[in-house]
Amino acid sequence: LSVSDFRKLCEKEATHWKAVQGEQRKNLGLFGDFGNPYHTMQKEYEVAVVSALETMFEKGLLYTANRPVPVCLCCKTALAESEILYVEDHESPSCYVLFDVVDDTKDEYSGTSVLVWTTTPWTLPANEAVAFNPEIEYVELEFFDGFIITAKSTVDKVMQSCGFGLCMYKRPYDITKLTGAKLVQQVLFDKEVPLLPGDLVKEGTGTGFVHIAPAHGKEDYLFGKKHGLPVECPVDISGVFQKDVGRAELKGKTVKEVENFLFEKVSLSYP
Repeated sequence: LSVSDFRKLCEKEATHWKAVQGEQRKNLGLFGDFGNPYHTMQKEYEVAVVSALETMFEKGLLYTANRPVPVCLCCKTALAESEILYVEDHESPSCYVLFDVVDDTKDEYSGTSVLVWTTTPWTLPANEAVAFNPEIEYVELEFFDGFIITAKSTVDKVMQSCGFGLCMYKRPYDITKLTGAKLVQQVLFDKEVPLLPGDLVKEGTGTGFVHIAPAHGKEDYLFGKKHGLPVECPVDISGVFQKDVGRAELKGKTVKEVENFLFEKVSLSYP
């Protein structure tokens, strides 16, 4: 089916429903100029849009930029926010992931990791940073094989959820001294990303750390734009990974398949 034929079918469908909805409005007792309806298929409307764009262009009001948009994987089309219904009792799959601090200039960071909690594991391949909130109190937990940093208010929940063994002790940790430090998620992707401050991190849920994927979500995008992070979207409009994300086996897989793969890797690494 050619683009031209597809558009003709769309116009035919829209014309049909324009007539149906016009009659419905009359039956509801609504008043209107039904003999002269306003609709965006009219050539006059299209000319007015082009004319307005021309004026905006001449005044320097147009610019090119990226922005994340929600997409329907079934329809393969972008969705408006008003088209999305959020189910209140919906439970998203989530996981905890360790990001190791890597800084060859400071021995004190050796064996230290920050604990990230995410409800969108499939976005981890597009991770470009980890965020923390300077207003949150953090603690350092010592285990036999290293140190883990998490928000003080979530320690008990983290210990229970992750099934961590004996914690030798915990102590307050000044997270701001790690600002800009490089982190690596070695289990999943051997890629260095920065640890950066941001008020998008809220206390009460998670661990006080948020993984940032600028290509997947408005808040992440704005955070990335502020800090000059790359915006790389490895997923196409069908929900299939197309770009190399550091693991060749993920290319060609759907977001759900990638999510299952990541869950398996994480569960094997953090028993």
